[in-house]
Amino acid sequence: MFKAIQTCEGCDDMSVHLSLLLPRPLHHRFETDPDVRHAVDVLHKWLEHTVELLTRSDIHVAAANNKYKHGLAVRPRADERISFLKAEAVPREGDALPADAVRAEIPIFDKPFVEYLAKGPKDDSGEHGLELTRLRLDTSALLVESTMLATVYGALFHVAAAEHAAWSGTDARIAPYPSLPMGPTPQQLLGGAVVGMRSPVTFRPDGTPPTRGHAIGFANGQWVGLDVDYNGRRAMRVTDDTTDRVEHPPA
Repeated sequence: MFKAIQTCEGCDDMSVHLSLLLPRPLHHRFETDPDVRHAVDVLHKWLEHTVELLTRSDIHVAAANNKYKHGLAVRPRADERISFLKAEAVPREGDALPADAVRAEIPIFDKPFVEYLAKGPKDDSGEHGLELTRLRLDTSALLVESTMLATVYGALFHVAAAEHAAWSGTDARIAPYPSLPMGPTPQQLLGGAVVGMRSPVTFRPDGTPPTRGHAIGFANGQWVGLDVDYNGRRAMRVTDDTTDRVEHPPA
């Protein structure tokens, strides 16, 4: 659906976008009031963010909606932390991991996350097998994001209802137009935070190996592929390397 919308006439016409987000009686203020222009620009960025969430394919975010709704193959996790450690900080032998290596970790999932099973989005190569997807849940950011997206939907539905009432002559109450916040934008709120991580679980339906490998997706739209060496995995214990230090009394 979004691909069809992106190819239709007027999809890149900013006046069309303005007509979707701002009631016609307020259009003159968009031309004369910089605060109104800024607020509409923030709203427009969140509208673009919505489209990106629903259409991105590196991390299949759109599948999470149905998984949550039906409660199938979905599991919240607050008992696991996933981080990267620098290779030079991990001993090549033994099971002792110095605490300093852990202190220098690069956190990937340092918040609760939800994991679910879903097929990767179909593309030109055909259907994909099942993937395990983990979505990072930053509560404070989610509350702000939900508020901003609800504001976008409130504006869209108010404008649509007002337009419908104008040409149809319908005498019905219309939900009020929402107050437009001055920020934050998606970039200001989310920056390059981790959105989620995918891991292939099954072969493709045609019996061939998965072509969508492990990857991490970020809020700025970028993603990084991962090469996972399962044969090299080790169970390790964190050791406090301060116990071997000798404290010398001052001279």
